[in-house]
Amino acid sequence: MKWVLMYVVLGIGVLLWSVSAFGEEGPPRPLVIKINVERIDLATTQTYEKVQYVYMYVAPYIYTGPRGYLFPEGDFAYVGKSLNQTYSTPWGIMYWHGTPRTNMGPEGWLPYPNLRAAFPLPKLPPYIYHKNR
Repeated sequence: MKWVLMYVVLGIGVLLWSVSAFGEEGPPRPLVIKINVERIDLATTQTYEKVQYVYMYVAPYIYTGPRGYLFPEGDFAYVGKSLNQTYSTPWGIMYWHGTPRTNMGPEGWLPYPNLRAAFPLPKLPPYIYHKNR
């Protein structure tokens, strides 16, 4: 019983301290900056162009996953070096998904992170490769 009373007194003390320390407004709130970014429609195949960037998104259909191609200078497609490498564009941050093992996976630059980087597929044991030996 005395533990409950101690926690109640401690809670009231913290409440009184926060009111005296910060006033009636409470603690300072974090600074939030809103940036107006054009959204990419993930349901349709489209080409987006802004200043020096061209981004082509190919929506997934029956036997393929989504694909995204990024042309930073408008000439050549930019290829990432590692999974989830980021690239800042006028449409927000793009994440490199690499090339999939099958046609079903996402490919290229997409506006959401790649979950395969967190859970990589295991490599097959060597005896499966050399089955005829």
